[in-house]
Amino acid sequence: MSTSEGSGFRGAREAPQRLLEGSAGERSFVRSLVQRFWEREPFMVRGVIPPPTTPEGLFSLLVRVASGLRTSELLPRGVGTRLYRGTIPLEFDEDGVLPRPSDLDFDEFCARVGRREHGADCGVVVRGCSFFDERIHESVTRLTRGVAEELGGLPGGMVEVSLFAGAYTRTPFGIHQDDLGVFLMPVVGTKEVRIWPKELDLETVRKMRERRPEELEAPWVFEVTPSDVLYFPRGFWHVTRSLSGYCASVSVGFGPEREELILRALPPSVAREVVLPLGESVSAAPIEICPLYPADWPRSIERLPPPAERIRSWAKDLSGEKQLRLLRELRRWWLKRVSLVGASVSPPIVDVGELGNARVRVRRPVPFLEEDEVLIVAASGRLFEVPALPQLRRLLLRLREGESFSVRSLLRSYARKLVTSEGEFVATRPGIERVLEMLVSFGAVEIST
Repeated sequence: MSTSEGSGFRGAREAPQRLLEGSAGERSFVRSLVQRFWEREPFMVRGVIPPPTTPEGLFSLLVRVASGLRTSELLPRGVGTRLYRGTIPLEFDEDGVLPRPSDLDFDEFCARVGRREHGADCGVVVRGCSFFDERIHESVTRLTRGVAEELGGLPGGMVEVSLFAGAYTRTPFGIHQDDLGVFLMPVVGTKEVRIWPKELDLETVRKMRERRPEELEAPWVFEVTPSDVLYFPRGFWHVTRSLSGYCASVSVGFGPEREELILRALPPSVAREVVLPLGESVSAAPIEICPLYPADWPRSIERLPPPAERIRSWAKDLSGEKQLRLLRELRRWWLKRVSLVGASVSPPIVDVGELGNARVRVRRPVPFLEEDEVLIVAASGRLFEVPALPQLRRLLLRLREGESFSVRSLLRSYARKLVTSEGEFVATRPGIERVLEMLVSFGAVEIST
């Protein structure tokens, strides 16, 4: 049990710039977690992993979400927002749960929410929040990499990232279970989390929901603040409440990939050929270790994870041509997932700086496949194609291995004209720079002078 003191906001530190390197303390935390607590019981550590974003980053994220709701912005699959007043879902932000144009900064926004009549019981859930904040995506990827390395692969095949923010006396959905094992990482405020084992019977849960969280006895009670990380296994009952006014935390969930979600990510013309077995469900499926190996990206894309293989087995009666197309689309789906180190939502596009004489440094995996004389390249969950030319293949191999090199030396070595079966292709500076610019904009590589 954790019983830390604390109220108000505690400042968040900037996340480390190097994405795939964690501190010794972070690696030790992940190792202890996997060896002693994974899928067994809750576990919390203090001061090892920095908060996933800053208060300023949180405010920018919420401003972007509020703007998107006002303008009905079309968001990628897997990104969504839910607003609550008490236990009631809100269709519109009538209570000002999100920032308004009159809120000049985070402190002013929090003060206004606190003055609202319903302010003490309002909250917002942003599913796929890493789409709005690069720092959240980096923090999640470091954590995922550590877990995958310790377990020998990606647990379950799915990593979901959500933000919960608000000033509330208890979670809007009350005592509940998640079908994902959860890491909870606060950004601002102090949050109390009460946890019970998954064996709790439903009648007991029903009676507990009639009482306030602070009145309930629980085997695990944690007070979680920024720079703390709390883990609890999937299926464990839990409820949270704010102890310091406005609170915000990012939850990272590991759990079994849902076959229906994989099909939804495929082209409709391919997905509708697959007939799901009646009664098929993954809600109670075991946590399978999927083939994602952070130290070996080529090996990671050699075979599909178990859920994708099950989809192939359901389509065994299709013609050979349709089965090949399904396999191709499943491999592309998994290629994107590998490039995200398991996350289900891509991070935001970033600005591309001047390439010039800068050095290129790899920040995220750049796996690729070769199909029909083209290279299918994945970066931060996005795909693009380039001709399967020797220079571009060598470039991608260097990127895949995480090499750092100067743009000038790269262009001097690789920029030249080639004659292909389709005619002349100019692998010149503009062509190679275009590949680098795409990778930079996707956040997979960065440039420095």
